[in-house]
Amino acid sequence: MQRANNNQTLALDMFVMLQESFAEIESGIEQVLAQQLNADEFVLLIHRFRGGCAYSGCKRLESLAGTIEDSLRQHGEVARVEPELLELSDEIEKVKLAAKQINQQLS
Repeated sequence: MQRANNNQTLALDMFVMLQESFAEIESGIEQVLAQQLNADEFVLLIHRFRGGCAYSGCKRLESLAGTIEDSLRQHGEVARVEPELLELSDEIEKVKLAAKQINQQLS
């Protein structure tokens, strides 16, 4: 709500957009771990995702995305961030579950 200037409609819209980005980032995680996507390409993807997390107030997702992005920019080695990539996948699942619960409450 704070990022949306206490505008509930805008906050929900930003959260919906973040949820819509989950499929892309999850696919990117799978591809980069399978070496079907290089680190530089994934950095662009994780950077956009990080921004969406920031605007949506998902601090844990934002933090993990930031750690991954920063490490890849510095070292370019996917193996260094594999634990964080797996943790990011787990955290996305938690947010999906919370979003489902919120949507049920709003319906």
